[in-house]
Amino acid sequence: MAHFDGKVAIVTGGSTGIGRALANALLSRGATVIITGRREARLREAAELLGHADRLETVVNDVTDFEALKRVVDDVIARHGRVDFMFNNAGAGMAGEVKDSTLEDWERMWSVNVKGVIHGIHAVYPHMIERGEGHIVNISSGAGIVPQGGMAHYVAAKHAVTGLSGSLRTEARQYGVKVTCVCPGAIESEILETTTYRGLDGQKIREKAPRVFMTADECARQILRGVEKNRGIVPITKITKVNWALYRFSPALGARLNEVRFRMMKKIGGGR
Repeated sequence: MAHFDGKVAIVTGGSTGIGRALANALLSRGATVIITGRREARLREAAELLGHADRLETVVNDVTDFEALKRVVDDVIARHGRVDFMFNNAGAGMAGEVKDSTLEDWERMWSVNVKGVIHGIHAVYPHMIERGEGHIVNISSGAGIVPQGGMAHYVAAKHAVTGLSGSLRTEARQYGVKVTCVCPGAIESEILETTTYRGLDGQKIREKAPRVFMTADECARQILRGVEKNRGIVPITKITKVNWALYRFSPALGARLNEVRFRMMKKIGGGR
């Protein structure tokens, strides 16, 4: 708990799901937390739920706009003197085969899930280098360490985040800056509702998908434990850990299981 006490943390995409749970966990550990999100109403709801009005701030922001995000970071530094933790959490989901998608779908996945993370890094990294300390935490996905059929757009974006994080971690160490990549599996959040579906019936998937979700609060607890231990990659949920281990040690078997999951998704979602 002392690791976060008195520290300053920014959480993008902090109004719901994992982001809000992270904010709650950080607040309970004594941190000052700034959460960002695109929807003012959701930020107000989050603020009411989280409490700690003396240490919680909300800012309407879209991570795809670098200059706007940079202003948020600069303002936090001006008022609080520093940013100790930057949680690049904002993201968007998509499911469906490549044949059913458009180039605009790829652009959206890249803009939010990859460029949003890059913007967060560039907004805070020079400050952390100057201070000689700080921790950047990028939220990737279980799909960022194990390819999954029917999610190529999302998988490509999240693999980019994982690769970026690993490379930056190596570079940042010389400046005293830490980098952690978090790869959650199925977590209780709005993901099924907010995911864009192509060639699949999203309503059927929301109704029939297996409910094997970890709570967002437990996910946040595991994330902060990984951050405190300065882990390079933090896989979340037992299924994600098993899939990752299997894919590394037996790629052929991992690929076969991937095909099974893909067929199941098409069956549930009525894919063509």
